[in-house]
Amino acid sequence: PQEVCWWLPATDASRGRPVRREEEKSGGPAYNNERFLLYARDCIFECNSTSGCDESCFNRVVGRGISLPLQVFKTVGRGWGVRSRNPIRAGTFVCEYTGVMLRDEDAEAAGLEVDDSYLFNLDGEEKGQVAKRRKTSHEGPSGVDARTQDNPELCVDASRTGSVARFVNHCCDPNLFVQSVFVEYSRHVHRIALFAARDILAYEELTYDYGYVVGSVQDKTLACLCGAANCRGTLV
Repeated sequence: PQEVCWWLPATDASRGRPVRREEEKSGGPAYNNERFLLYARDCIFECNSTSGCDESCFNRVVGRGISLPLQVFKTVGRGWGVRSRNPIRAGTFVCEYTGVMLRDEDAEAAGLEVDDSYLFNLDGEEKGQVAKRRKTSHEGPSGVDARTQDNPELCVDASRTGSVARFVNHCCDPNLFVQSVFVEYSRHVHRIALFAARDILAYEELTYDYGYVVGSVQDKTLACLCGAANCRGTLV
């Protein structure tokens, strides 16, 4: 009864037919029957309209949208933040990072003209790692070669429009983590989902690690203001 739906979304290779989960060697179900994430993994494939199950299937989590009463509030010294009016159990889906999808070269150009802190990499099924876009430098490598080496082909820009996730701050000791989740047909475009890494108190600020690489931008630093005991001091 706690076994997840065994069908994954269809692919081009399967000619539109759903794919049995054991054929993908997926490592078992992602969620339990209460829709809590069991453990983080490279990527999750949720059921959708091609799966043959109904809306009650507990392998439909991110695709169902936000269910928590989230609030955007003004923090002390760190701009806007996000919290929940209710406690959150570990493994709960919290929110999804959304915005305008851009091609890599367009995102890179935009990032050089405006603050690129709202750009989030979309890396597809192959890489399985998700992070906010690495800060770039005007004095570093440029052009197509640099972009294809350092960044994936697509990213999400939430600088002008997006979900509540665009207000979630960085922390070196976060209570959320980022998980790639595939819901739609394509295996090249995943959802950027934030899940609870531990039990979270009501009105506790929600945070995740932006994944910036310290020292990645020549002659530039960005101070981290998270205040965690293990704070790295800088973001880049």
